[in-house]
This record gives sequence, C-alpha cells and structure tokens, in this order.
Amino acid sequence: MFTNACFIRKNTKELRDKLSKMGRRICVSADFEDSIWLAAYNHDNGEEVHGIGYIDHDISSFNNTDEVLNYFLEENKKKSNPLIDCEENEDLFLSICALNDETDKNQWFYSTGWTNYNGEPIPDKWVFCDQDTLEHFAFVNNSPNTYRTGWKKATVEELIYHFKK
Repeated sequence: MFTNACFIRKNTKELRDKLSKMGRRICVSADFEDSIWLAAYNHDNGEEVHGIGYIDHDISSFNNTDEVLNYFLEENKKKSNPLIDCEENEDLFLSICALNDETDKNQWFYSTGWTNYNGEPIPDKWVFCDQDTLEHFAFVNNSPNTYRTGWKKATVEELIYHFKK
C-alpha cells in the first residue's frame, strides 16, 4: 500500500502516465481542463491521483481556478496531516508517491556503507530500485566494482532533502 499523500503544482499526461505505471489509479478528474495540479491521496478504498483546480459542485461559488487553488492550499494547511507540497518538483513528487510498504519498486535507497574491491569506502550512494525488491540488485548503475553493505529506504524527509538540494 502506498504510504504518503502529496501534491504537485502541475499536471501533464506524461506525469499521469508515470504515476499509472507505478500503480497509482488516476481519477477522471485529473483529465479535466482546469485540473492544473495533481494530488495523490491514500484513501481507505485505494490510492488515487486526483486533479486539483477544476470547479465542481462542492466549490461552485468560486469564479476561477486561482480561487480554487488558493482554497485548496488553505484547507490543506488546516489538516492534521496535510498533503506534502512538492511545488513543481516532479522527481520529488514521484519519489513520495512511490513510497509503498508492499514493494521496493520505484523507490529510492541510500547507503553509507559502500566499498570497492579493495574494501575502500565510497561516499554515500543513492539508487533507484526498478525491481520488486532491492535484494535482486546484483550491480548498481552498471558498476560491477562496487558492493552494497547496507541499504536504507529513503524517508519523506530524506527525499525532500535529496531532491531539493
């Protein structure tokens, strides 16, 4: 199950396709003309990506998309567990959307325990897992002369730091 909810201040077909490939369900609202942001939610009945910005029956008193988006931001701030604002950073958004407690696929890991063949330490490495489990990685980044000695799945805070630096 996906573990985190977040939003991004953009909405493209390419981004929706990437989310769909990672297993996120895309709500029809993401295709609406005024859905200029995307929000990935974790509901009891599934993990969906919704469009943000269109005017629906619940907020029909607004006159334009800007008013809807401002309302969304204000309501998000009031939540006890607000959605993470990824601004326009696609890498950050996708990495947070991928966090999942059932698979390692599409998630980032890092290690401080890399060594080369001679046992010399190599500075911190970040790797993207494109398989169901990290254990299936024989080599990382097509480099057969490095070995992993310990991996940690990146947390939301670590991903924010990594992708915003």
